[in-house]
Amino acid sequence: MEDILISENLNGKLHKWLLEYGKWINWDQDVLYSNWIQMEDEHNEMGELLTIEVREELGEGFLVPFSPSSSARMYTGFGS
Repeated sequence: MEDILISENLNGKLHKWLLEYGKWINWDQDVLYSNWIQMEDEHNEMGELLTIEVREELGEGFLVPFSPSSSARMYTGFGS
């Protein structure tokens, strides 16, 4: 992230968002929290908003894709 010219504020938001990946998983017990769908969806929504902010700051000429998390859904087979 150091080579990409984005504001310190946006960089901080992205870093915080990245650290929250997987918060819907109870790693100690290797199970999903009961509200995992909502938690993963909220993470994806924030990721979409941050992607828009990155696109706006970088301007045209940069392709900034977003791939939503589906790890919990794959883990449970939900939505297959």
